[in-house]
Amino acid sequence: MAAPKKYPYELRACAVRLYRTSNPRPTFRALAEQLGVHHEALRNWVRQAEADDGERDDRPTSAENEELRRLRKEVSELRRANDILKAASAFFAQEIDPTRLMENFFSTLETELVYRRTWRTREEAENELFTYIDGWYDRERIQDRLGWQSPDEYEHTWHTSRAHPEPVPAR
Repeated sequence: MAAPKKYPYELRACAVRLYRTSNPRPTFRALAEQLGVHHEALRNWVRQAEADDGERDDRPTSAENEELRRLRKEVSELRRANDILKAASAFFAQEIDPTRLMENFFSTLETELVYRRTWRTREEAENELFTYIDGWYDRERIQDRLGWQSPDEYEHTWHTSRAHPEPVPAR
């Protein structure tokens, strides 16, 4: 969060208006002394007002500054979300043998989730990843290698077969 402004907006607007409407224009130092503000602050307010009104092109307008701030924040959050996904990918690749099945999972994850979405925050990316894996991939998505069953169905079938093994015929 940005630090609070030292001078209220109304004082700033009044100081700029007073400077611009004065004839002859006073020095920044003299007007700043009368208003009880720092002369460099007054100079910056006037220069920014001139940029906002299109009288100067050597500095960005307030709207451009705000958009730049917003875009930098968005880029930062997207980079963080991307780092999370890369770290998760690297972690899972190390924990489990890098078999074709895992490569297929990450390929599917990227195709179905990562390339279709952007996230504003890290928490949003984590929640979406959890929802995809636990809510869709494990429970509903059928897979060829599992006999056209979802991972949950396959796991249930496997445990059931272990609990009730088929009898072995006698010789």
